[in-house]
Amino acid sequence: MVDQLKHLLETAQRSHVRLQILPFSKGAHAAMDGAFTLLETGNRDRMLYTERPGSGQVTSDADEVAKCDQRMSALIGLALSPEESIDQLAARIGET
Repeated sequence: MVDQLKHLLETAQRSHVRLQILPFSKGAHAAMDGAFTLLETGNRDRMLYTERPGSGQVTSDADEVAKCDQRMSALIGLALSPEESIDQLAARIGET
C-alpha cells in the first residue's frame, strides 16, 4: 500500500490534478450511496456517470447532473484541502 500512496503523492504534484481526502471522521456524506463521476466534453456538454452494485449508467439529464454537481461541492467542502491531503499522505508513509 505504501507504493500506492507514493503514487498518489506523485500524481498530486501534477498541475491538472487536485487530490483531496475525505476522512472517515467527517461522518456521513453525500456520496455514501454510490460513486459518481461528472464529465464535461470539449464542447461543454455535461454528463454524469453513476455506479451501483452490478451496473453503471451515463446520463445527460440536466437535473441529475446539477444534483450531483451540488453533491460534489458538498464533498469538496467536507474534504481536507489539497495541501492537508498531501501532508496526511506523506505522514502516513513517513515522508514528513
